[in-house]
Amino acid sequence: MLVHELLSFGNPDRLAVCDQGRSYTYRELRDLVRRCRNALYVQGVRQQTPVALFSRKTVHYIVAYLAIASLGAIAVPVNSQLSQREVGYILRDSGTRLLLTGRSFDWKAQPATADLDGKILQLPMDGYLQEEVPEAPALPPSFTDREPFVIIYTSGTTGAPKGALLSHGNVTCNARQVQDVLHITAEDRVLGVLPLYHCFCLITA
Repeated sequence: MLVHELLSFGNPDRLAVCDQGRSYTYRELRDLVRRCRNALYVQGVRQQTPVALFSRKTVHYIVAYLAIASLGAIAVPVNSQLSQREVGYILRDSGTRLLLTGRSFDWKAQPATADLDGKILQLPMDGYLQEEVPEAPALPPSFTDREPFVIIYTSGTTGAPKGALLSHGNVTCNARQVQDVLHITAEDRVLGVLPLYHCFCLITA
């Protein structure tokens, strides 16, 4: 199973996410993911394109994460508390050329990131909620859950951060295991306390 396909298990009319007083059903969340997917495709995101996420916890982070998955691209979650120098290292190491962010970030402002030649888009991405763009093509049948999906970086406390590459299968397997161990059902409500860039949130939700 692919990561974005987890959305298909939710009843379209049931609550999927609550964010800062706003509730989203599974139908609304799927529509946002579709729109974001199309917008990312227009920006040149294709299979295995690294796309960094540098934002605080918001529904648009979830939308972008799932949209990246649906294109077969690679998500690069970045700790939103890192300095620009630290962020620059991760962007360079992962080969990222597209950064989705919820805060001001200037790649050219400091020597640590001045050599990066990428594109920055704000979350929510300008226009994806307001206007339709052409539908991005579906992934080919040959695309399986063995394909890479996310690079999780270590904290770097004992040296430079190291990126661990996980496949779609790695992430969905963890989600199923958590569901089985905690006996989570459709009737449960889960409070997300950890930031979304944290690996425990990303590979178990």
